[in-house]
Amino acid sequence: MADEPALVPPKRPMEGADDRIPPGQQPQPQIVSHPISPTLPVLETATGGGGHDGNEEFDSNNSIHGVSSSSVGLSIDSDDSDATSSLGDVNVASSSLSATSSVFEFVEKYGRTFHRYKEGKYYLPNDEQEQSRLDLQHALASRLLEGKLYLAPINRPNRVLDFGTGTGIWAIEFAEKHPESEVLGTDLSPIQPGYVPPNCHFEIDDAEDEYTYSYKFDYIHGRYICPFLADIPKLLRMIYDNLNPGGHVEIMETLMLMKAVDDSLKGHPLQTWNTMMVEGKFVLFFPQPDT
Repeated sequence: MADEPALVPPKRPMEGADDRIPPGQQPQPQIVSHPISPTLPVLETATGGGGHDGNEEFDSNNSIHGVSSSSVGLSIDSDDSDATSSLGDVNVASSSLSATSSVFEFVEKYGRTFHRYKEGKYYLPNDEQEQSRLDLQHALASRLLEGKLYLAPINRPNRVLDFGTGTGIWAIEFAEKHPESEVLGTDLSPIQPGYVPPNCHFEIDDAEDEYTYSYKFDYIHGRYICPFLADIPKLLRMIYDNLNPGGHVEIMETLMLMKAVDDSLKGHPLQTWNTMMVEGKFVLFFPQPDT
Protein backbone atom coordinates (compact mmCIF):
# COMPACT_ATOMS: atom_id res chain seq x y z
CA MET A 1 0.00 0.00 0.00
CA ALA A 2 1.36 3.39 -0.93
CA ASP A 3 2.29 5.73 1.90
CA GLU A 4 -0.32 8.37 2.67
CA PRO A 5 0.79 12.04 2.48
CA ALA A 6 1.79 13.41 5.84
CA LEU A 7 -0.57 15.71 7.70
CA VAL A 8 0.68 19.25 8.05
CA PRO A 9 -0.86 22.22 9.87
CA PRO A 10 -3.10 24.40 7.68
CA LYS A 11 -1.54 27.60 6.47
CA ARG A 12 -2.70 30.51 4.39
CA PRO A 13 -0.91 31.37 1.16
CA MET A 14 1.62 34.17 1.44
CA GLU A 15 0.41 37.44 0.03
CA GLY A 16 1.94 37.97 -3.38
CA ALA A 17 3.70 34.62 -3.35
CA ASP A 18 5.20 33.54 -6.64
CA ASP A 19 3.25 30.47 -7.82
CA ARG A 20 5.48 29.72 -10.79
CA ILE A 21 6.89 26.18 -10.92
CA PRO A 22 10.66 25.82 -11.46
CA PRO A 23 11.47 23.83 -14.62
CA GLY A 24 11.46 20.08 -14.07
CA GLN A 25 9.92 20.31 -10.59
CA GLN A 26 6.41 19.17 -9.74
CA PRO A 27 5.02 19.94 -6.28
CA GLN A 28 3.91 16.95 -4.24
CA PRO A 29 0.36 17.16 -2.84
CA GLN A 30 0.03 17.31 0.91
CA ILE A 31 -2.94 16.82 3.16
CA VAL A 32 -3.73 19.67 5.55
CA SER A 33 -6.20 19.44 8.39
CA HIS A 34 -9.12 21.82 8.25
CA PRO A 35 -9.90 22.96 11.80
CA ILE A 36 -13.39 21.90 12.85
CA SER A 37 -15.16 24.66 14.74
CA PRO A 38 -17.20 23.67 17.81
CA THR A 39 -20.13 25.21 15.96
CA LEU A 40 -19.58 22.83 13.05
CA PRO A 41 -19.67 19.39 14.68
CA VAL A 42 -19.66 16.07 12.91
CA LEU A 43 -23.19 14.78 12.43
CA GLU A 44 -24.52 11.53 13.70
CA THR A 45 -26.00 9.23 11.09
CA ALA A 46 -28.98 10.57 9.18
CA THR A 47 -30.74 7.25 8.92
CA GLY A 48 -33.15 6.53 6.17
CA GLY A 49 -33.38 2.88 5.34
CA GLY A 50 -29.86 2.52 4.01
CA GLY A 51 -28.83 0.54 7.07
CA HIS A 52 -25.56 2.44 7.65
CA ASP A 53 -24.36 2.87 11.20
CA GLY A 54 -22.27 6.01 10.64
CA ASN A 55 -19.00 4.29 11.59
CA GLU A 56 -17.70 3.82 8.07
CA GLU A 57 -14.32 5.33 7.27
CA PHE A 58 -12.93 6.79 4.09
CA ASP A 59 -10.19 5.01 2.21
CA SER A 60 -7.53 6.63 0.03
CA ASN A 61 -9.82 6.52 -2.99
CA ASN A 62 -12.37 8.83 -1.35
CA SER A 63 -14.94 6.09 -0.99
CA ILE A 64 -16.56 4.72 2.11
CA HIS A 65 -15.84 1.11 3.02
CA GLY A 66 -18.72 -0.94 1.70
CA VAL A 67 -20.52 2.05 0.17
CA SER A 68 -19.83 3.72 -3.16
CA SER A 69 -18.88 7.38 -2.76
CA SER A 70 -21.10 8.22 -5.72
CA SER A 71 -24.19 7.45 -3.67
CA VAL A 72 -23.25 9.10 -0.39
CA GLY A 73 -24.29 12.48 0.95
CA LEU A 74 -22.20 13.66 3.91
CA SER A 75 -24.04 15.97 6.27
CA ILE A 76 -22.73 19.02 8.09
CA ASP A 77 -24.99 20.55 10.72
CA SER A 78 -24.55 23.33 13.25
CA ASP A 79 -26.90 21.64 15.72
CA ASP A 80 -25.64 18.32 17.02
CA SER A 81 -28.92 17.74 18.83
CA ASP A 82 -30.56 17.05 15.48
CA ALA A 83 -29.34 13.68 14.25
CA THR A 84 -31.37 13.65 11.07
CA SER A 85 -32.13 16.82 9.21
CA SER A 86 -33.63 20.27 9.39
CA LEU A 87 -35.85 19.31 6.47
CA GLY A 88 -38.93 18.47 8.48
CA ASP A 89 -39.84 14.84 8.97
CA VAL A 90 -38.13 13.52 5.85
CA ASN A 91 -34.59 12.25 5.48
CA VAL A 92 -32.00 14.35 3.68
CA ALA A 93 -30.76 11.34 1.75
CA SER A 94 -31.36 7.64 1.92
CA SER A 95 -27.62 7.08 2.34
CA SER A 96 -26.53 10.18 4.24
CA LEU A 97 -23.63 9.38 6.56
CA SER A 98 -21.60 11.11 9.22
CA ALA A 99 -18.67 13.18 8.01
CA THR A 100 -15.45 11.61 9.28
CA SER A 101 -12.39 13.72 9.99
CA SER A 102 -10.83 12.93 6.61
CA VAL A 103 -13.47 15.07 4.90
CA PHE A 104 -12.10 18.07 6.78
CA GLU A 105 -8.55 17.44 5.56
CA PHE A 106 -7.71 19.52 2.51
CA VAL A 107 -5.08 18.77 -0.12
CA GLU A 108 -2.37 21.42 -0.43
CA LYS A 109 -0.79 22.29 -3.79
CA TYR A 110 1.07 25.39 -4.91
CA GLY A 111 0.46 26.99 -1.51
CA ARG A 112 -3.34 26.63 -1.90
CA THR A 113 -5.79 24.12 -0.43
CA PHE A 114 -8.26 21.97 -2.37
CA HIS A 115 -11.16 19.70 -1.44
CA ARG A 116 -10.38 16.19 -0.17
CA TYR A 117 -13.70 14.47 -0.92
CA LYS A 118 -13.52 13.32 -4.56
CA GLU A 119 -10.15 14.99 -4.86
CA GLY A 120 -9.55 16.72 -8.21
CA LYS A 121 -13.21 16.90 -9.26
CA TYR A 122 -13.29 20.69 -8.75
CA TYR A 123 -10.08 22.30 -9.90
CA LEU A 124 -10.22 25.61 -8.01
CA PRO A 125 -8.98 26.04 -4.40
CA ASN A 126 -11.19 26.25 -1.32
CA ASP A 127 -9.02 28.36 1.01
CA GLU A 128 -9.90 31.75 2.52
CA GLN A 129 -8.65 33.60 -0.54
CA GLU A 130 -11.00 31.61 -2.78
CA GLN A 131 -13.88 31.93 -0.33
CA SER A 132 -13.50 35.71 -0.46
CA ARG A 133 -13.64 35.53 -4.26
CA LEU A 134 -16.81 33.43 -4.12
CA ASP A 135 -18.49 35.92 -1.78
CA LEU A 136 -17.45 38.79 -4.05
CA GLN A 137 -18.84 36.86 -7.01
CA HIS A 138 -22.14 36.55 -5.13
CA ALA A 139 -22.16 40.29 -4.43
CA LEU A 140 -21.57 41.08 -8.11
CA ALA A 141 -24.37 38.72 -9.16
CA SER A 142 -26.71 40.37 -6.67
CA ARG A 143 -25.81 43.76 -8.10
CA LEU A 144 -26.53 42.52 -11.63
CA LEU A 145 -29.91 41.22 -10.46
CA GLU A 146 -30.65 44.53 -8.69
CA GLY A 147 -30.52 42.97 -5.26
CA LYS A 148 -32.60 39.93 -6.13
CA LEU A 149 -31.48 36.42 -5.19
CA TYR A 150 -33.35 34.83 -8.09
CA LEU A 151 -35.55 35.60 -11.09
CA ALA A 152 -37.69 32.46 -11.14
CA PRO A 153 -41.43 33.07 -10.54
CA ILE A 154 -41.50 31.04 -7.34
CA ASN A 155 -44.05 31.46 -4.58
CA ARG A 156 -43.21 30.15 -1.11
CA PRO A 157 -41.30 27.03 -2.19
CA ASN A 158 -41.29 24.31 0.44
CA ARG A 159 -37.98 22.60 -0.36
CA VAL A 160 -35.07 24.35 -2.06
CA LEU A 161 -31.74 22.92 -3.31
CA ASP A 162 -28.65 25.03 -3.99
CA PHE A 163 -26.10 22.74 -5.67
CA GLY A 164 -22.47 23.88 -5.73
CA THR A 165 -23.28 26.16 -2.80
CA GLY A 166 -19.64 27.17 -2.13
CA THR A 167 -19.53 29.26 1.04
CA GLY A 168 -23.29 28.84 1.36
CA ILE A 169 -23.93 32.57 1.17
CA TRP A 170 -26.81 32.30 -1.33
CA ALA A 171 -28.49 29.46 0.58
CA ILE A 172 -28.21 31.34 3.88
CA GLU A 173 -29.63 34.57 2.45
CA PHE A 174 -32.47 32.68 0.78
CA ALA A 175 -33.28 30.87 4.04
CA GLU A 176 -33.31 34.17 5.93
CA LYS A 177 -35.70 35.77 3.44
CA HIS A 178 -37.89 32.65 3.16
CA PRO A 179 -38.39 31.20 6.64
CA GLU A 180 -41.20 29.07 5.23
CA SER A 181 -38.70 27.20 3.02
CA GLU A 182 -36.28 24.41 3.92
CA VAL A 183 -33.00 25.08 2.11
CA LEU A 184 -30.32 22.48 1.38
CA GLY A 185 -26.90 23.50 0.03
CA THR A 186 -24.46 20.92 -1.36
CA ASP A 187 -20.77 21.19 -2.21
CA LEU A 188 -17.57 19.15 -2.36
CA SER A 189 -15.93 21.34 0.31
CA PRO A 190 -17.09 21.78 3.94
CA ILE A 191 -16.40 25.52 3.95
CA GLN A 192 -19.84 26.74 5.00
CA PRO A 193 -20.28 28.65 8.30
CA GLY A 194 -21.44 26.96 11.48
CA TYR A 195 -24.13 29.45 12.44
CA VAL A 196 -26.93 29.28 9.89
CA PRO A 197 -30.70 29.85 9.94
CA PRO A 198 -32.64 26.90 11.41
CA ASN A 199 -34.19 26.20 8.00
CA CYS A 200 -30.80 25.95 6.26
CA HIS A 201 -28.75 22.75 6.03
CA PHE A 202 -25.55 21.76 4.21
CA GLU A 203 -24.26 18.48 2.80
CA ILE A 204 -20.99 17.42 1.21
CA ASP A 205 -22.06 16.03 -2.15
CA ASP A 206 -21.18 15.91 -5.85
CA ALA A 207 -23.71 17.75 -8.02
CA GLU A 208 -23.26 15.16 -10.78
CA ASP A 209 -24.05 12.14 -8.59
CA GLU A 210 -27.48 10.56 -8.79
CA TYR A 211 -29.92 12.17 -6.38
CA THR A 212 -30.75 9.90 -3.44
CA TYR A 213 -33.20 12.17 -1.63
CA SER A 214 -36.45 10.71 -0.36
CA TYR A 215 -38.36 13.76 -1.59
CA LYS A 216 -38.40 16.20 -4.50
CA PHE A 217 -37.72 19.92 -4.61
CA ASP A 218 -39.87 22.92 -5.50
CA TYR A 219 -36.91 25.07 -6.55
CA ILE A 220 -33.37 24.07 -7.59
CA HIS A 221 -30.71 26.75 -7.94
CA GLY A 222 -27.15 26.76 -9.27
CA ARG A 223 -24.71 29.52 -10.12
CA TYR A 224 -21.31 29.61 -11.84
CA ILE A 225 -20.83 25.84 -11.73
CA CYS A 226 -21.39 24.53 -15.27
CA PRO A 227 -17.73 25.04 -16.35
CA PHE A 228 -16.81 22.44 -13.72
CA LEU A 229 -19.33 19.83 -14.86
CA ALA A 230 -18.51 16.96 -17.20
CA ASP A 231 -22.08 16.13 -18.28
CA ILE A 232 -24.49 19.07 -18.16
CA PRO A 233 -27.35 17.27 -20.01
CA LYS A 234 -27.21 14.50 -17.38
CA LEU A 235 -27.42 17.09 -14.59
CA LEU A 236 -30.43 18.74 -16.21
CA ARG A 237 -32.18 15.39 -16.53
CA MET A 238 -31.58 14.65 -12.84
CA ILE A 239 -32.87 18.09 -11.90
CA TYR A 240 -36.02 17.58 -13.98
CA ASP A 241 -36.62 14.17 -12.41
CA ASN A 242 -36.28 15.62 -8.91
CA LEU A 243 -38.57 18.63 -9.27
CA ASN A 244 -42.12 18.60 -8.00
CA PRO A 245 -44.83 19.37 -10.57
CA GLY A 246 -44.77 23.11 -11.17
CA GLY A 247 -41.27 23.40 -9.71
CA HIS A 248 -38.57 25.67 -11.11
CA VAL A 249 -34.86 25.41 -11.84
CA GLU A 250 -32.64 28.48 -12.22
CA ILE A 251 -29.00 28.33 -13.31
CA MET A 252 -26.95 31.50 -13.72
CA GLU A 253 -23.74 31.27 -15.74
CA THR A 254 -21.20 33.46 -17.46
CA LEU A 255 -20.72 33.29 -21.23
CA MET A 256 -17.41 31.52 -21.76
CA LEU A 257 -17.08 32.28 -25.47
CA MET A 258 -16.48 35.93 -26.33
CA LYS A 259 -18.87 37.51 -28.81
CA ALA A 260 -19.30 40.90 -30.44
CA VAL A 261 -22.27 42.76 -31.90
CA ASP A 262 -20.48 42.81 -35.26
CA ASP A 263 -17.82 40.74 -37.06
CA SER A 264 -14.89 42.49 -35.38
CA LEU A 265 -13.87 39.33 -33.50
CA LYS A 266 -14.07 37.01 -36.48
CA GLY A 267 -10.59 35.57 -37.09
CA HIS A 268 -9.12 37.80 -34.35
CA PRO A 269 -6.31 36.27 -32.23
CA LEU A 270 -8.37 37.00 -29.11
CA GLN A 271 -11.22 34.84 -30.41
CA THR A 272 -8.77 32.08 -31.37
CA TRP A 273 -7.25 32.14 -27.88
CA ASN A 274 -10.68 32.12 -26.22
CA THR A 275 -11.90 29.16 -28.30
CA MET A 276 -8.75 27.14 -27.63
CA MET A 277 -8.92 27.93 -23.91
CA VAL A 278 -12.48 26.60 -23.62
CA GLU A 279 -11.68 23.50 -25.69
CA GLY A 280 -8.49 22.90 -23.72
CA LYS A 281 -10.37 23.03 -20.43
CA PHE A 282 -12.47 20.03 -21.43
CA VAL A 283 -9.44 18.11 -22.70
CA LEU A 284 -7.48 18.80 -19.51
CA PHE A 285 -10.15 18.33 -16.86
CA PHE A 286 -12.63 16.03 -18.60
CA PRO A 287 -10.52 13.69 -20.76
CA GLN A 288 -12.47 11.21 -22.86
CA PRO A 289 -11.36 7.58 -23.22
CA ASP A 290 -9.89 6.61 -26.57
CA THR A 291 -12.49 5.25 -28.94
